[in-house]
Amino acid sequence: MKGYVYKLWSLEGDDIYIGSTKEKYLSSRLSHHKSKFNKCRSRELFEKYQDVKIECLEVVEFNDIVELRAKEGEYQRKLKCINYQIANHTRTQKEDQEKCKKYYYKNHEKMKERARKDHCPENNERHKLWSKELITCVCGCKLAQGSLYLHLKTNKHFKMLELVK
Repeated sequence: MKGYVYKLWSLEGDDIYIGSTKEKYLSSRLSHHKSKFNKCRSRELFEKYQDVKIECLEVVEFNDIVELRAKEGEYQRKLKCINYQIANHTRTQKEDQEKCKKYYYKNHEKMKERARKDHCPENNERHKLWSKELITCVCGCKLAQGSLYLHLKTNKHFKMLELVK
């Protein structure tokens, strides 16, 4: 198989993120990093800089994904990167706990702020209203929008569909 070791970087700063992918195009991997659902450290690059770029460091031929991760780990150790985890690197549980503690003490305000943004009360209210909205299923039952998913699996739904046909 063919994979890539890449870096995300910006002209505006010195931070870089090293990653690897077996996707065919690096541009599709970049779009995953840009997604609002991205929870990895690369998210910080997109929050700090406007022009984050992706650059291929090496094209890697591999038989097992572990080989690709090993090559990624080599670059992460060689270059100063912002990655939380070094690929193909093992740490003791105690080292992990210490790293988490240090990060929490250094960034707890930022983490709280991010949690507040992700769980906006306005969105919760809008979702509650949407889930209570009454709809009519294809089988003829009237039910709340939020319970449609479960309803579609019930025996009642299947029996009503047979009656409708």
